[in-house]
Amino acid sequence: MDIIWHGRACFTLKSKDGVVVTDPYSTDGFKAPKLKADVILASKGTKETEYLPVENNPQKIDWPGEYDIKGIPIAATEAWDIPKSEEDKGKPKNPVNVFVFDLEGIRICHLGNLGHKLTDEMMESLQNIDILLVPVGGKFAMDAKKAHEVIEEIEPRVVIPMLYKYHGEKLDLDTIDNFLKEEGVKTPTELEKFSIGSRSQLPQDHTEFVILKAVS
Repeated sequence: MDIIWHGRACFTLKSKDGVVVTDPYSTDGFKAPKLKADVILASKGTKETEYLPVENNPQKIDWPGEYDIKGIPIAATEAWDIPKSEEDKGKPKNPVNVFVFDLEGIRICHLGNLGHKLTDEMMESLQNIDILLVPVGGKFAMDAKKAHEVIEEIEPRVVIPMLYKYHGEKLDLDTIDNFLKEEGVKTPTELEKFSIGSRSQLPQDHTEFVILKAVS
C-alpha cells in the first residue's frame, strides 16, 4: 500500500483492495494532481463543498454510518471542528466525519477537521488503529498540543500529520514545527510517499512519525 499526501487533508491511498482519496476539496486555490479513486471520504460532508475532479466514478461517503464499498469496510463517526470550550463562547461549530477503514488488513483512521478531544463513543470506534492521519495546524482543526493528546489516547503504530502550513499553502495554519517539538521528533526526513507491504512491517512497540511532502 502507498500513501501519498497532496496537502491539507487530501490523501491518496493505493492498495490491492482499491484506491481511497480523502478530502479532495476545491477551495482557496488548492490544487492536487489528477486524482483517481474507487472511494472518496469527505470529512466535512456539506452540500456546499466543491470537490476536485476525481476519475473512475468513485463512490463518495460524506455521512456518518458503516459502509462496505467494493469490499473496503468503512466507518464514519460524527465529530466537530471546535472544542466544547469554544462552543460555549458562542463560536459556531461544524460537523465533521472521522473515518476508520481497512486496506490490506491495515486499519487506518483519518481524523479530518476534528477539533476536540475524543469522546467515549469515538474511542470505542478508534481501537487498534495502525495508521493515524491527524490534523496538527490549528485554526480549522486541532493544534499540535491537542493532536498530541489524541495520539496518546489512540496509540497508533504510525502517525502522519496533515492540515498544517507548508510552502505554497494559502490557509492561515501553524507550521509543523510545533507538532514536531511536541512529539520530540528532530530533523525528520520528508518522504514522497509512505509504502508498506504488510501489517507485520509496522512498528510493534512504538509509534513512528512519518512526514510526507505535499505532492501537487
